[in-house]
Amino acid sequence: MICIWLAGGIHSIDKSTGAATLVGVTTPLDVELTIMSIEGVPILGVSDFLADLITFYPNPMIDQLNVELSSAITILKASIYDVLGRSIEVEVVNKTINVEYLRSGIYVLRLETNLGVLTQKLVKD
Repeated sequence: MICIWLAGGIHSIDKSTGAATLVGVTTPLDVELTIMSIEGVPILGVSDFLADLITFYPNPMIDQLNVELSSAITILKASIYDVLGRSIEVEVVNKTINVEYLRSGIYVLRLETNLGVLTQKLVKD
């Protein structure tokens, strides 16, 4: 179901037919908001939640990347991807990842945790 605001009311749109059904009426004295909700598309994803619980530093990195995380989070797998999409398996040891062997450039770190998957853009000096 998709809900949208049209002049004078909030409507539900049937995705298969495109028919709009009035859900609620608004008047000029009401505060009208434009809201759109598409079924199956989360407003707040797991990555947003995990980003608040996991911190990476320094970024840009030189020899190692430090990972600060909540005690409720367990890292199951860590991978670093280069700009060509090649995956490099890495280990998080004592909350650090050794990156001294990487060339300078842009990378993406992918952490699989017990609470979901988080990706983070990283820069290697």
